[in-house]
Amino acid sequence: MMICCLKYHNLRDKMKTSQVKLFNPYAQFETDNSLMYRTKTYLSYTCQRKRCVGVVIMVNPGSSIPKGELHVVHEASEDKSLQIVNEVVSKAYNLKGIKPNDGDYIEIFNTFNLCKWPLHEAIKLFLKQKDSKYMFTPMNINSDTEWLWVAWGKDGGELTGIKEQIYNQLDKSKIIGIYEDGYYYHPLRIQIKGKKEYVTKQITNYLS
Repeated sequence: MMICCLKYHNLRDKMKTSQVKLFNPYAQFETDNSLMYRTKTYLSYTCQRKRCVGVVIMVNPGSSIPKGELHVVHEASEDKSLQIVNEVVSKAYNLKGIKPNDGDYIEIFNTFNLCKWPLHEAIKLFLKQKDSKYMFTPMNINSDTEWLWVAWGKDGGELTGIKEQIYNQLDKSKIIGIYEDGYYYHPLRIQIKGKKEYVTKQITNYLS
């Protein structure tokens, strides 16, 4: 009986450990014409950012709002999409049996930076305001970044040109994610479809 209890507690502790999130969200917000933009977004292991270990590319920051002042990078609130990304990447490290190094971080890019939800309303505003200086963030991805998670979902075609431009500059050997039905699944989609484990294993294969 004691052995069974010990096995149960060991399994429970292992499951708890696998659910621990290792990264903290940081972001910078700007405003233009009364609209909010999230121009920089990171999931950082420590408050310092020295080495980008992975990149996630989504469609837009959705309903994200600033937690503090504008114009500077500071600790941010974690929306559902960032929460899923954090959970998936953290579990990959736990499965690998390693921890990130101090200064390791994940950078989050979007096809456009406008904070707006639902997506069809965001795209309407984007098409009207795409000349805003805050609408796009250059994707300067370091060559030693280990993996590139494409997760921009389905948009109905309005962003096809932007997505193609981004995709063409990516190192195809590092791309991960779920590509089905003609598009890359958004993190919310992989959770609904029960495919978080698949992406977790993809990331685990790139960790060293």
